[in-house]
Amino acid sequence: MNKINKKILFTFLFLIILFFVVHKPSKLNKGFPIPLTAFQSNIDYKNQYEVYNWKMASEEHGLPYYYELILKMWGWNEVKEEALGARKVFTKDGEIVNIISLNDKMELHFINN
Repeated sequence: MNKINKKILFTFLFLIILFFVVHKPSKLNKGFPIPLTAFQSNIDYKNQYEVYNWKMASEEHGLPYYYELILKMWGWNEVKEEALGARKVFTKDGEIVNIISLNDKMELHFINN
């Protein structure tokens, strides 16, 4: 493989890793990953919820599969019995987060036990 092809391949792999793996922590829960492409539109410290504008979120299709894998990598486990419509529930170390996936928007509701 010549140098130009190696640079293109390296750049492509770097972008894939950046897009699918690198996430920022939530402002309400530092152990919860937020995609770099999601932009916060609302936060309520009293009621413990955040709203993010995110093009990958969908009410019809739910959360992207890769994001669910990221949540699992960060230690969050889905509680499938609690899922209802556009809402998914994840737990980690006694903490609970309800994720509501709407069209181009993701709502996070944190519940501490």
